[in-house]
Amino acid sequence: MNGLYPFEQTYGTEVLSMQIKSTFSSFRPWVSSFVILAAMILFVDLSGRSPSAFGDGGITITPEALLKTGQQDPSTWVLPNGRVITPTGVEVAVDNLPLGLAVSPDGAYLFVAASGRGLRTVSVVDVAQARVVDAVEHDALFLGIAVSPDGRTVYASGGGGEAVHVYDFESGDLELMTSWEVKGFPAGIALSSDGSVLYAVCQLRRRLRAIATGTGEILDSAPTGPDPYDVALHPGGVKAYVSSERHDRVDVYDISDPGGMRLVKAIPVQKNPEGLAVSEDGSSLYVTNADEDSVSVVCTVSDAVVATIDLRPYLDASYGSSPNALAFSPDGTRLYVAQAVDNKISVISIPDGELIGAVPTAWYPTAVAVSPDGSTLFVANAKGTGSGPSGDAARLD
Repeated sequence: MNGLYPFEQTYGTEVLSMQIKSTFSSFRPWVSSFVILAAMILFVDLSGRSPSAFGDGGITITPEALLKTGQQDPSTWVLPNGRVITPTGVEVAVDNLPLGLAVSPDGAYLFVAASGRGLRTVSVVDVAQARVVDAVEHDALFLGIAVSPDGRTVYASGGGGEAVHVYDFESGDLELMTSWEVKGFPAGIALSSDGSVLYAVCQLRRRLRAIATGTGEILDSAPTGPDPYDVALHPGGVKAYVSSERHDRVDVYDISDPGGMRLVKAIPVQKNPEGLAVSEDGSSLYVTNADEDSVSVVCTVSDAVVATIDLRPYLDASYGSSPNALAFSPDGTRLYVAQAVDNKISVISIPDGELIGAVPTAWYPTAVAVSPDGSTLFVANAKGTGSGPSGDAARLD
C-alpha cells in the first residue's frame, strides 16, 4: 500500500500492512509531510513473507499468526491487540499519552500536552529539526492547549491539578509564568481571536469559564451538559460551542459579552461527541461522535445538524473506530479526522463530505493539527507502539 491509500483499503483486515516512503509525494495535494508523536514508534513491513506449513494434512499457518507482541525486527511492531502497525511519517518521541496539539502561528513549533502516567509534560517540538527542544513538567495535565496569536504565550489545561498553566515562549524557551486556579478539572480550551479571553470547559463542575488572559480573572461561568469535553469558537467572536459527552449534544453560547455568557441552545448530535472544529468561513461546525463512528455537520446560522458523515466503510459495518479529534487544512478543503481504534486519520473533502482517503498512524491517534501552510500533518498517538516482551527473565531492582 502507499503511504496514503484509498479509503476502501483501510478496512477488511485485522492486520494493517502499510509501507513507509522516504519522500512524501504520495500525500500531495493534501500534505507533503507527516509527523507522528508517540512514546515510541517503529515501522512495519510484512510483505514478501510466505506462509509456513506445520504438521500433516496440509495445514497452513501464516507468519502473522505466529507473531508475538512487541518488536519483530527493526521495522516491525505488533500491538497487544494483534494488529501490525507501520506508521507513515517522521517519528518524534514525546512523553506518555499526548492528548493536546497546538502549532505556533509561524509553523516553526509544535506544542504537545502529554497527560499519562509518569512524566506529564508540555513539550516543544522544533518542526524543522523534528525533535523536542524544551519541556515543562507538571503533576497534572489534560487535553487543552492553545497558543496566543503572536506566538509568545502558551496555555495548557491542568486537569486534576485544577489549574490552567500559562507559559512564556517569547525567547524560544518554554517558561512557566503562572498557573491560574480553575476549579472543576479543566479540559478543552480555546482563545478568542485577539487572545484577550481564554475559554475553558471544566468537566467536574460542568461549567464553561471565560478567563481574562491579562489578569487570570474569571469573567463569567456558564453551565454545560454532563462531561463537557471540548470548546470551539466561531470566528465572528460571538459564539462558543461545547461538546457534552454524556448528553450527546453540543451547547451553544452567546459570548458577545465574555462577562455575561448565555447558554442559548443545545444541539442534539450522535453518541459521545468529543472533538470540535469550526470551518474557516464560520459557516459550519464539525463534531466527532466517538461512539457512532460519525461526524455531525452543524450549520452555524441555524445551529442545527444539517448532515452526518458516516466514517464506516459500508452500511452494515460494526462501530468502534472512536473518532475523537479533527482539524481543517488551511484552505478549508480537507478535514482530517483521528480514528483512534483504527490507527488512522481519515481524509474528508469539504464541503461535500466525501471520504477520500486515510493516513496510517501509530497506536491510538488522539489529536491532529495542520501546519499553517498546509504542508504538514501532525498526529499525536496516545499509545505509541504499545508494549513488548520483558525479555527471557524478570528482574526486580
